[in-house]
Parts: sequence; C-alpha cells; structure tokens
Amino acid sequence: MKPFKLQVVLDHRQRLEDLAQQKLSKAMSEEQNICARINKAQEHIESLSVEYEERQRKGMLSHEFMLYENRIEHQRHNLTLLGWEHKKAQDFVHQCREELADASKNKHLLAKLKEKKLADIEQELKHKEMNELDEMTILRCFKDDV
Repeated sequence: MKPFKLQVVLDHRQRLEDLAQQKLSKAMSEEQNICARINKAQEHIESLSVEYEERQRKGMLSHEFMLYENRIEHQRHNLTLLGWEHKKAQDFVHQCREELADASKNKHLLAKLKEKKLADIEQELKHKEMNELDEMTILRCFKDDV
C-alpha cells in the first residue's frame, strides 16, 4: 500500500491559513473604514453644532432652527448606526482572528505529524539497514567458518 502523502494535506492547510489571513485583513480594513466614517460623522456633528450656536447668537428664523435640530438629530442617529456597525465589525474581526488561529494551529499540528512520520520512516530505514548489516556480518562469519 502506498503511503499517504502528508504534504498535500499540509499544502491545503497552508492555503486555508492564507485564506483566513486574507479574510482577517479584509475585516480589519473594513473596521478601519467604519472608524474613519465615525470620526467624519463626529466632526460633522461638531461643525454643525458650532454653526448652529453661531447662528443662534446672530438670530435665525424658526424654520432654520428646526432644520438645524433635525440635521443634528439625523447625524446623531447615523452615528449610533455606525456605532452598531463598528461593533459588528469588531466582532467579525475577532471571529476572523479565531479562525486564523485555528487554521494556523491545525497547520502546525499537521507539520509536526509530518515531521514525526518522517522521523519514524528514517528510524525504520536505519533499523532495516542495521538488520541487513547484521545479516551480512553473520553470513560472512558463517562463510569464514565453513
């Protein structure tokens, strides 16, 4: 029976680890994108608030007052939604990190198994070689005795 090649499985595990690494990288990029959007939304709320206060000091019409209030409330709502989106992105990044750790662990376990298997094969070959040397020595000694 032909021995099972562990290298094929090891290569597959390497590809799985690479895919998990790419997935994590993509998830982290998305999380950073959401953080940037959150920062931009916060800056926009701050600028609207400053502009609103300035306009209040100068005086404004009632419909302008309502427009500013609605716009600020809308931006706060968007910021809340982005916060939830950020939480989901963080959870996904955490999940991707766990998947990468599992893939890496599986690959390393298989690599150790391959090393052990190679060491076993080498030991078996040494044992066969020793048996052949012993047999040759016995035959030589037996031939000399005859």
